Amino acid sequence: MRKIILFSIIAMFTLAVNAQETDYKFGDVSKEEVEMKTYQPDSSAIAVVLHMDGYTTFEFMTSDLRMWTEEKHRVKILKDDGVECANIEIPYYHNSKSSGLQESISQIEASAYNIEDGEVIREKMPKKYIFKEL
Repeated sequence: MRKIILFSIIAMFTLAVNAQETDYKFGDVSKEEVEMKTYQPDSSAIAVVLHMDGYTTFEFMTSDLRMWTEEKHRVKILKDDGVECANIEIPYYHNSKSSGLQESISQIEASAYNIEDGEVIREKMPKKYIFKEL
């Protein structure tokens, strides 16, 4: 009976729910975005979040439930003070005991976009800027 209830709950999570449909492509950075110097609604802004996207999926295995989350962030730095706004924190559960309950993080990528000779150039950020704090 418990397995049927658990399966029913998990089945409800598998329904696709889309709050907003967008055709925003994270790999496509426009020249206007890179050249932006101020944010019109707040000209004193030091940075602005241009887009955030994320989704979570659940996978039920024989005796295990796995959750996968993907997040994407695009932040425009407008002033030198805004660099801190591009720091993205990913909270996760880490248990030092061997209970088997813990999360892991993988496949992190970060890029900076600049204009060189009138063209938008992508610079992949080195792994040294990605670190883990416990």
